[in-house]
Amino acid sequence: MKSKILFLSLCTMACSSVFAVTPSHTTNSGTAAQASAAQNQQDGEVIGFLIVLNQNEMAAAKDALNKKVNPKVKSYARMLYNDHSKNLKDTMKISKKIGQSPAQTNKVASLKRKGEKAQASLSSLQDTDFEVAYIDAMVRGHEEALIIIDENLINNVNNPDLKKHLKTTRSHVQQHLNAAKQIQQNLKSQASS
Repeated sequence: MKSKILFLSLCTMACSSVFAVTPSHTTNSGTAAQASAAQNQQDGEVIGFLIVLNQNEMAAAKDALNKKVNPKVKSYARMLYNDHSKNLKDTMKISKKIGQSPAQTNKVASLKRKGEKAQASLSSLQDTDFEVAYIDAMVRGHEEALIIIDENLINNVNNPDLKKHLKTTRSHVQQHLNAAKQIQQNLKSQASS
């Protein structure tokens, strides 16, 4: 009895491998359509990332502008708010121009949650505590944004207009990081004196 069951099991496995459907019989047009869909998804994710990045930065900057902070921090927050507002508008224009909606991927959702969490922790702080935490968050956030842009996004963008916009965004993120690091140094030297 055991040998009959073993024999039937082996026959079933052998037959199932013979009749297995493999994707090697796809047509070139099917493969091209799949590649195009994947490229659109990547471009959509880049647009989604940029929208959420800009919204996160604008929310944090708006919070800083509504608090009593030193003039350098306030000026930095104003610059961030203005730059990210413009970048958000430019991102939306490009999205419309190329006919690509922002994708709501796990990566984009994660960035949004991270921004909301950072915003919640910052909003309860006041004065010097807020200044230090805000600038530290801006340094960390802009460093992380550069890593994501450099390692995940810039080489995966397919649309030339979107790629150009992403490169421009990257240069602004680098400028914001440099300015935040300078303010961070000033705040540390003020605290130690």
